[in-house]
Amino acid sequence: MSHAPPIALTIAGSDSGGGAGIQADLKTFHAFGVFGTSAVTAVTAQNTLGVFAVHPIPVGVVRAQLDALATLVTPNLHEARILTGREVRTVDDARACSRALVEMGASAALVKGGHLEGDEAVDVLWDGTDEHVWRRPRMETRSTHGTGCTLSAAIAAGLAHGRPLLTAVNQAIQYVARAIYSAPGFGGGRGPLNHFARVGD
Repeated sequence: MSHAPPIALTIAGSDSGGGAGIQADLKTFHAFGVFGTSAVTAVTAQNTLGVFAVHPIPVGVVRAQLDALATLVTPNLHEARILTGREVRTVDDARACSRALVEMGASAALVKGGHLEGDEAVDVLWDGTDEHVWRRPRMETRSTHGTGCTLSAAIAAGLAHGRPLLTAVNQAIQYVARAIYSAPGFGGGRGPLNHFARVGD
């Protein structure tokens, strides 16, 4: 008798283009061997050239399902600025924001630095005790639609498998890098990643 796979829930909007949102999360869960469930917060009409319509799902249908003491928050630079009120232009700014987010109540914070200036993409994780930094050369590519969704879903999948937070984050970052490098090149704008990329050990 086979063992049932772990289960993870994504709470996100639907991307009709298939590259981000619920669609990216479910594809990522599948790649990690996790059974994906979902709560849809909005329906969008979009493709690689942009978002053309957004229809929010009524609040009565989508109930509040998470509080601020989540296991991990994974804001990009813009989201980190909104959450903390701090400008995020440098790696030191990202470090300060990750600490501020933990002080605000998150158990850990991964500030995603894909849009930092310079030749490197830098992600900073602060877990309240230790700091971990991932650096990789910046790729010149337009296939970056859904990177944030995919990263957070990959981390959630690793946690659903019972992996330690640092292991889950490291594996997710490597998976996203491979998904960008092997992207299919769809569309005329910002295209999706390759969610069939190999999941490492």
